[in-house]
Amino acid sequence: MVMQCHGGSGGSAGAPEVNYPVSDNMGESGLQFFVVQVLSGLLRSWFAAQERQVLVGGNQFFYWKRGQPQVSLAPDLYVIDDESVSLRRVKAWKVWERGGKVPSLALEVVSDDHQKDYDPALVAQYDDLGVKELVRYDPAARWLRGPSKRRVLSHFVRDEEGRLVEQHCDVQRGLKSTTYGFYLLPASDETLRIAVGPHGQGLWL
Repeated sequence: MVMQCHGGSGGSAGAPEVNYPVSDNMGESGLQFFVVQVLSGLLRSWFAAQERQVLVGGNQFFYWKRGQPQVSLAPDLYVIDDESVSLRRVKAWKVWERGGKVPSLALEVVSDDHQKDYDPALVAQYDDLGVKELVRYDPAARWLRGPSKRRVLSHFVRDEEGRLVEQHCDVQRGLKSTTYGFYLLPASDETLRIAVGPHGQGLWL
C-alpha cells in the first residue's frame, strides 16, 4: 500500500481545492497480495506476447466524478487498454484527466470481510465507473461446508443494455474473459492462473 498523501487539485482557478486521496491506510492480507502479484505478472507476460499495449495495476484509487472524491474505487487489480503511462507514475486515476479511460477488466479478491466484497453496491459502483468486465475471486469459498452464497468465481459482463450482469461460471474450467479471450482458472495454491486455447486447456507460464 502507498503512504497517505493527497492528489492534486481537481478544481479550476478560484474554486476550492479538492483533495483526492491516494490511500485509505487499509491493509491487505498476504493471500490477497499473493494472488494479485502472481496474476499481474502473468497478465503483463501475456499482453507482451500479444504485443498489446495495456496498463496492468492494482490498489490505486479511481475517481470518475469530478469534485466528488468520496466516490471512488480501488480495484485489487485492473487492466486499462491502449495505455502507455508507467504504473510508477500513477498515484490515483482521475478519469477526466485520462481521456475518459476506465478499466476494461477489474478484479476483486475477497477478503476476510467478505460481506463487503459481496455487497451489490460494489458491483453497482463498478457499473457506474464504466468497467467492461468485473471478476470477483473468493479463494476461501472452495473450503466452505454447507450451503453458502459465496462462490469461488463471480463474473460480471455488460449486457446489450450496457449494465454489468453476472454470468455463469464453471470453477473447474474457469471463466473466459469476454474482452481478451483467455481463461482465469483457480490453482491449487489459491492463486488465479491464465489458461489459453479454445477451451482453456493450456496454462500460460
